[in-house]
Amino acid sequence: MLALSGRTGARSRRAGFTLIELMTVLVVVSVVMAIALPQVDFTRYRADGRVQIVRKALQQAQRTSLVRQHDVIVSFDTARARIRVALDANNDGSISTGEIITWQALSDGGKFAIPPSRLDGSTPPTIPFDAATPKAISGLPSVVFHRDGSVSTDVTIYFSSATGTPTEFRAVQVLQGTGRTDWYRFNGSRWGAGAL
Repeated sequence: MLALSGRTGARSRRAGFTLIELMTVLVVVSVVMAIALPQVDFTRYRADGRVQIVRKALQQAQRTSLVRQHDVIVSFDTARARIRVALDANNDGSISTGEIITWQALSDGGKFAIPPSRLDGSTPPTIPFDAATPKAISGLPSVVFHRDGSVSTDVTIYFSSATGTPTEFRAVQVLQGTGRTDWYRFNGSRWGAGAL
């Protein structure tokens, strides 16, 4: 004779949640979100996103100069809030017809802006492009990444949101000898090293 399981007459019960339990969880989550969401500072994240756009454009320009063994010109169009990256295939220090040019706009209404102070706390520069030996190429302030990864000058680029709120100021600094980029955040009174 075959042995039957111990559940011969019992009906199996499915595991799960009732509609009431699910609705209760949704109400609790909604209340928590309503309290927490206004506390989140989205402007900080947008400002940090702009930093990444500028920094990645500079880092990509340096990589391209090393890989292609050509100079790469990075220009800052402060009026239109965008960055021009041009491969200087003939290494003549200018942008010639036929050379590859790309543009990258700052996101979310960002703009290049004169900061409240320089990174070291001294008086602000007169333009958002602070360089030891500024260079203008096609009328735009520019830096040139050379084939060894170095850049033509030490430079700091300042930018903010369209409102120009002090805590939304960010800066990207490029070191001449190595082409290394670092970024900084302004907290309303002083600059501090950024970290993502």
